[in-house]
Amino acid sequence: IAVAGSESIPGGLINQMPIRPEGAPPEQGILVDSMIGDHDLINALGAELIQGRNFSMTFPTDSMEAVIFNESAVKLMGWQDDPLDKEIVVFQNWKHAKVVGVVEDFHHKSLHQPIEPLFLHITPSYELFIIRTRTLQHLGCRTCDFDH
Repeated sequence: IAVAGSESIPGGLINQMPIRPEGAPPEQGILVDSMIGDHDLINALGAELIQGRNFSMTFPTDSMEAVIFNESAVKLMGWQDDPLDKEIVVFQNWKHAKVVGVVEDFHHKSLHQPIEPLFLHITPSYELFIIRTRTLQHLGCRTCDFDH
């Protein structure tokens, strides 16, 4: 069970932000899907962290300087060898950020669409909550009567 504040939810409207690798010319910006939330976003999404670390309150700079990429974003940037500690510039606010982790690709849009590059980052404010719970089957309830 996990809960996280977020600005978007999987399957809903996903923001896109132009980013570019640190040191690349400004005209080399790439439009990438973005999910913004709190420190528990990865856990609430049920995303599998495959490299690096998750967002953490023990790193005060995470809220301003950390991003987590999915595998597709790593491939898009050409960083398959070692994406950790690579820097990007987010055009929306000219924020410089470092890749602190990589999650396995997951469907953040419709299940009918191919998985696209995505980066996740933290915001101090949000309007939505993502709540992940156990399934009824996981709790041992195969046919439950919800009328009583």
